[in-house]
Amino acid sequence: MGTYATFNDFTINLSGEFSPRGWDGTPFGAFPLYFPYAIGQPMIEAVISDYTINSLLYWMHKRQFIELRISPDTPAFSSLLSTTCGEDYDESDETASNERRKILRLLRRSKRQSIAELEALGVCIGDIAPELAEKYPNRKLFLFVRTARAPSILISARNGGMASVDLIVDVTMYLNGTNTRVGNLRITIVMDIALRLRGNWITGSAKLRVLKITDTEQTLGITQDALDNISNLAKGAIVKVWKFAFLLHIFG
Repeated sequence: MGTYATFNDFTINLSGEFSPRGWDGTPFGAFPLYFPYAIGQPMIEAVISDYTINSLLYWMHKRQFIELRISPDTPAFSSLLSTTCGEDYDESDETASNERRKILRLLRRSKRQSIAELEALGVCIGDIAPELAEKYPNRKLFLFVRTARAPSILISARNGGMASVDLIVDVTMYLNGTNTRVGNLRITIVMDIALRLRGNWITGSAKLRVLKITDTEQTLGITQDALDNISNLAKGAIVKVWKFAFLLHIFG
């Protein structure tokens, strides 16, 4: 911490670094910050660097705090995590199977469908990953989600001020109740978030610039074109969830 004073002000400088037990060690530093030209005579001014939040995210990733397990017990994913679709699925029923694939192809063309709508139509991971359906029929999966590298948030003056979130996560699939690993999807996300203060109102907007899904182990039987179509489906769902969470936090 550094401090200095003039006849007009008193300034306190904080490094703003998160680190285990305060021992430093973050492999990057903050860019120099300067107060903008003062307008009027404010009582207090603060300049905040994205270094603070990025050092926190780095150590959270390093210590494996950013992890999530999604199982068949998770309501929104109960049916989707099945390798065989439908409770009374009959492999000889080619009509139902073909119809389901037609529905899936239709959904892949639309950017407005959500994960809940896929589940309501009886679509499961077996439709999307045919090799899993063939190799592990009538099984359930669980997903282990973790960051592949430290997430970052970049604050910039673009479009009146926004924060860009850069995130890469691995979604590793296991047979439920076992340690058998069956595949891994790497998801790259770049999202722009903007908040505006207007009187007593806080408004926000989010734009998902990049959503890329890759089958890193090539064990799911999914082409990259199909994954790109699924990415388009997920874009709308992610933005909807973010907006709902924002409104819940502000008004809930």
